[in-house]
Amino acid sequence: MQKILLCVALGLALPIAGCHTLQSSSDYYGISTAGKNIVFVIDISGSMEGKQEGTLQDRAQGEVADRAGREAERVVGGVVGRALGNQVRQQTTKLAGAKRELAPAIRGLEESSLFTILTFGENVQAWQNELVPSTSGNKSIAISYVNGLDADGGTPMLAALERAFRIPRTDAIFLMTDGQPTDATASEILSRVRSLNANRRVALYTIGLGPDQDEEFLAELARQNAGAFVRRE
Repeated sequence: MQKILLCVALGLALPIAGCHTLQSSSDYYGISTAGKNIVFVIDISGSMEGKQEGTLQDRAQGEVADRAGREAERVVGGVVGRALGNQVRQQTTKLAGAKRELAPAIRGLEESSLFTILTFGENVQAWQNELVPSTSGNKSIAISYVNGLDADGGTPMLAALERAFRIPRTDAIFLMTDGQPTDATASEILSRVRSLNANRRVALYTIGLGPDQDEEFLAELARQNAGAFVRRE
């Protein structure tokens, strides 16, 4: 009976915790990735551990995860049960939501596209220091990397963008963030990116998550660099 209840608990969490790694999408937050050589720039600052509850789907997923987490704690019990319950509930954070968007976008990249991933939080880290082909092997390794990301630190957005622009052959940058930069002002970043992109003509797409995003800044950053801005609560 306990095994059945545990399977029910894990089954409730599965649509949140695992299925996105198998899905494929030709867009990222509704923006087409077709025909682009992409650097995904992902905010993993400490605030990304906050809950993402803006949409009806987010709230429904949060309720499912909370219920599954409580059930796992009750059935398993003890330290293991609490750890499992916490792991399930973590699927409702903004970072977990970002992973659910990014993994299918990577899986759906065209074979002709090149890509890499940069993260910024405690510091700026690269999955690969250069763009790599969108082979099935590279996609699987990248998705595994994304699934292992943890949130910590500040929001060094300028440093992340400067590094992204140093990567050769990039023609599109997708910047996802939930907060305001901690290493420069919005006006300083706009000015610096204009300089970096003066001769590159890289399209810069921005995605803002949650109530603390600087919508005006992110929209202007995208507008000045031939991109688009997407707001998510």
